[in-house]
Amino acid sequence: MNFFANPNNLTIYRLGMVFRNTDGTKEGKTASNTDFFVDLAQGFDISFVSPQAAASVSLELGESYDFKAAATEAADLSFELEGVKVAEALNSEEIIFKFTASEAGNFDLVAKAKKGDQEDSQTVNIFVFAPSETASLPAGARLGINYLSDTEVILALQAPGKSIAHVIGEFNDWQVSPEYQMKRSRMERFSG
Repeated sequence: MNFFANPNNLTIYRLGMVFRNTDGTKEGKTASNTDFFVDLAQGFDISFVSPQAAASVSLELGESYDFKAAATEAADLSFELEGVKVAEALNSEEIIFKFTASEAGNFDLVAKAKKGDQEDSQTVNIFVFAPSETASLPAGARLGINYLSDTEVILALQAPGKSIAHVIGEFNDWQVSPEYQMKRSRMERFSG
């Protein structure tokens, strides 16, 4: 049974799935509140199992995360953090590396697989954030967007149970970065 035609015989590398109830009011998401994506292997490759289908992981200083990658067949596997080999598994189908966030910054973790003349790699970006700075909400600022001028705003939001919040948008190419980490007020509100 064919559900979707592929008239140009393109190679399909990834499937994206959206799950909704019949009236469209509820939507199924992953644990990180994203759509489901399944990478399809096209021969020899390596892919991250943890995190699954995510290009980045955000951590706070002191937190740890177990990264896991799997190859489609036994090969020499390694993890490189910022170009330095931090884990290796020879003639294996999987590799695990425990990363501990010991300094703030952005780091690239590359999973590599090599078997004979075949090679593949995948990259995950790790964002490590220092604790949010605590500051009083500016005078007159309320929850929401507070326009100060045509080019300057204060964004204040309530985020119970959250320890870090960031502002992203066109102004920073939709990238999470320490420069746009919001400050925490004493009332568990974030502003920036």
